Amino acid sequence: MMKKTVFYVLAGLVCMCMPNLAGAEVKPIIRDNMSVERSLRADFLSSVGNHIVGGAGWFVVPVMHDGFLPGVNDSFDVEVGGYVAWYFKGDASYVFIEPAAGVKWNFHLLNELTLYVGARTGIVVGLGADIFEPDGGGIAGLYWHLGEGVDLRLEAAYAHVGRAGAQLGVSFPF
Repeated sequence: MMKKTVFYVLAGLVCMCMPNLAGAEVKPIIRDNMSVERSLRADFLSSVGNHIVGGAGWFVVPVMHDGFLPGVNDSFDVEVGGYVAWYFKGDASYVFIEPAAGVKWNFHLLNELTLYVGARTGIVVGLGADIFEPDGGGIAGLYWHLGEGVDLRLEAAYAHVGRAGAQLGVSFPF
């Protein structure tokens, strides 16, 4: 668990330093008080965890464009979507789907970088296995703006049967 935590901290620091390394100007926007209209997003991620491989898709709806904290550039989103994955451990091996919904609190640090925390809940349905159970947990991640109309999304999240997992994918505003 400690190795994963160190990895995520280092990955975050590398991402925050990338504009400096490329010679770009880094201008923090976390204290901007401007009102911003945030876009709907479609996010597609690959998921890898302890005994799990699969993917996820999320429709992201901003519900509080200017967030909770006055003087901080934050926002609040609702996500609807789910996972499709293969779970394998010992004799157990099955594909499952998990329709899920969640919330996400975003902190817009730079024009290129947004960090977020949140939570999701869903229902795991094991295909070819007698599984129908609730699931849920916390998430933490980042959006890295790659160019007009596409962001990279990296996330540490809960995964079926209480396993932590990592997700990497793309996000498209529309």
